[in-house]
Amino acid sequence: VRGGADGRFGPATKTALINFQSVNGITPTGVLTEKGATILKLGQPAGFAPPPPVSTNSGGWPVFGESGQRVKLMQLALINAGISVTGGADGDFGPATSGAIIRFQRREKLVVTGVIDDQTAAKLGLTKSEPPPPPPTPSNVSIDVFPVQGKCWFGDTWHAPRSGNRKHEGVDIIAAEGNLLYAVVDGTVSKQYWDYPGALAGNGLRVAQDDGTYFTYLHMSGFADGIGVDSVVKAGQVIGYVGNTGSSATPHLHFEIHPGGGAAINPYPVVKAVDACAVTAPLPPV
Repeated sequence: VRGGADGRFGPATKTALINFQSVNGITPTGVLTEKGATILKLGQPAGFAPPPPVSTNSGGWPVFGESGQRVKLMQLALINAGISVTGGADGDFGPATSGAIIRFQRREKLVVTGVIDDQTAAKLGLTKSEPPPPPPTPSNVSIDVFPVQGKCWFGDTWHAPRSGNRKHEGVDIIAAEGNLLYAVVDGTVSKQYWDYPGALAGNGLRVAQDDGTYFTYLHMSGFADGIGVDSVVKAGQVIGYVGNTGSSATPHLHFEIHPGGGAAINPYPVVKAVDACAVTAPLPPV
């Protein structure tokens, strides 16, 4: 495993897992299966659930998906307590920070949740504070349909650091591989991405509107029948499926919004306004 046992399930670990699966006659998906776990003698799944989505009722403590100063102070408290936080005190409460909280809670023999509660905060010496104000919703951009079939979860990770000095320019909606992906507006598929070794985006596409605004979908497992460049789509139409292709450590949709065809904006408030992560039934055909 390139980088060693660093505790991070990233592209290097996924590549090693694909190689292992190929050698052992398992479909090389990069997702650990029961057969693979048996060969590796990993025992039964631990049953760890992903961290909860961002919440407006934090009890005065930082919540998953939040960014800002109180997250940074919490991360510094973890580091000062001897718990490493991958990426450092970057002010973004994502999976790396949740994992650090889990390690701290286990060490201190607290209830292991991956989130900050009163007991964990007391052990870290944190004081309650007001959450940051929600990001403004662009007045000229909206979507008609949530892009992913539930169940799912997501938080605000806008401009979180990424490899190669990049910043995250979308929202990651975590869902099971194969869940349906919907066109969020009426539009036309203006670009299609294909997965290949070393690709960051994996399979993906853009849905564009007449004014140039486009919506980017990345890390898809595949495309719905008949979907390709120049396909005309309707809001709510199935255009593909949640995947784990490209530079991806878990099945999810990376979703971007580019008003007027320009730079990306924070899509979190736009997506949150139509949040349908609890809706598991497929939408009616359009």
